Amino acid sequence: MFRLIQTSDTRGDCTASYDVQLDKEYTVKEFLETVLTQKADEWGGIYFMVRSKKLFWQNPSCEYKNGSRVGPAWASILTRYGSRRIVRACSDGGWTRMDYYIWLDSQQDQPKVPTEKEENEAMIHLEVEDYCHGCSDFEADVRKDSVYSLDHCIGTDTTVRCTHRNRCEVIFRHLEKKKNENSEDKEGPDT
Repeated sequence: MFRLIQTSDTRGDCTASYDVQLDKEYTVKEFLETVLTQKADEWGGIYFMVRSKKLFWQNPSCEYKNGSRVGPAWASILTRYGSRRIVRACSDGGWTRMDYYIWLDSQQDQPKVPTEKEENEAMIHLEVEDYCHGCSDFEADVRKDSVYSLDHCIGTDTTVRCTHRNRCEVIFRHLEKKKNENSEDKEGPDT
């Protein structure tokens, strides 16, 4: 079973933030079943963070209480995400309420459980094209998306990309189109 490692000071209401240390690779269905059976004296919400190319966003959530599913969201979550592997998880709460935040990666063919070192590091993503390297006009555009539980930041996803990425992508596509047109002209018309 997974363990909770406290990552913040205990707040005045006796709650704290935790990293969820996974003991094995979990699918969403396995993790939810573990919460319902092994944490049967708890209640709270489970929030899914799905990785897209641009950012993490808080997607569907479901609730649980004393080993039972609460609300209609469970069926759609299990259908849509049940077989997906969990990349990272953390939690926040205390006493009997515990909210879980689960990150899913869109890269289904390369799922992995993060090491303890990776769990403690910030998530930083570099979104640049091959043609960006060595560009004298490269100007960093940094986007930070943080996830909060109550008043405490429990994770930050940082993305670094170029301010001029849209302009350069248009130029690149235009040049590729011209290159393809020139190669078709050299081949001549089909006979």
